[in-house]
Amino acid sequence: MKMFLSALVTGSAVLFSHCATAQFTNVDSVDNRDFQAWKAQVEQMLREHEARLLDLEPVQTAQASPSRPVSNPGSIQWGWHGGRENNGVGFDERLRAAAELGCTWIRFTGPLSFIIERGERNWQFLDRPLALAEELGLNVFLTVRLGRNQSTTLDTSLLRKAVSRYASVEVWQFGNEISNDRFWPRSKRDYVDFLNAGYNVVSPSARVAMAGAPSMSFGAEAFYDDILSMGPRFDIFDDHLPPNRTGPEAVAGEVAKVRALLNKHGYKDVPIWSTEFLPLGPASGNVASNFRKYVEAVKRTEVTHVFVRGDERPWQLLSGPGQKTSTYNEYKSLIGSSR
Repeated sequence: MKMFLSALVTGSAVLFSHCATAQFTNVDSVDNRDFQAWKAQVEQMLREHEARLLDLEPVQTAQASPSRPVSNPGSIQWGWHGGRENNGVGFDERLRAAAELGCTWIRFTGPLSFIIERGERNWQFLDRPLALAEELGLNVFLTVRLGRNQSTTLDTSLLRKAVSRYASVEVWQFGNEISNDRFWPRSKRDYVDFLNAGYNVVSPSARVAMAGAPSMSFGAEAFYDDILSMGPRFDIFDDHLPPNRTGPEAVAGEVAKVRALLNKHGYKDVPIWSTEFLPLGPASGNVASNFRKYVEAVKRTEVTHVFVRGDERPWQLLSGPGQKTSTYNEYKSLIGSSR
């Protein structure tokens, strides 16, 4: 977020970007001693008081490299996967529950036709949820999928209008778990073309995530190896940690496999996120205790953005309208303590 300082000097307001020094056009060519003195006064004030007056957000940049230690000295940014109506729970209640839980991200998923209905554009489907997400301070991670019967050619004209309309979306993701032919019954080259077309529209106004990987198991490692060899354009790699039906001990190895693949193909600075965290399948033991173990495991890796499965069993947090599951408050406490 861009932050600005408004300095009031002799009745005049001047704006400065926190990431650059004061900018004046042809100031030095103006033969005006009063103006030059005023300029010097403002610049001095900026130098002396910028740190105190500006509440700057840290700039996050990817630092991954082959020699980078596998550790996460920072805190986890939490998100909620499943920003859709489910179990009779509408968008409003779901988003408010995510914010109350301590999440700062929400992931919406759906086919590209989320704004098309009977051949007409239906913006209302996302207008209200995205407006509420912004009101609640939730960053939006929007996954765009093609329906099974849709053309592989991305409607870039429609996407441009969506990007313009939904300027608050921080990350656009194209596809999800494409190594599973139920979600991508097309070729690998078709996917890279689909992703690159999306990247060309979205960047640089927002970041682009590659389709989420269902961990590096079930043939996904070889699949994504081939995809990465084709030179796709993206800013974030999304890996669904940990491999299905495995324990916390599998997290570190999974992240190491992903990093090795990224480095192999020249994506050393691309960060790894996990928008579907925790394994599916029967829960065993105390859910809160297990969750704590998974959290501690992921904190020892380079992954910094983690999205809990708000809608999927056995980890679902809302069982119906006004009905938080028994693990909701336990999660709230654990997420708060893991920041």
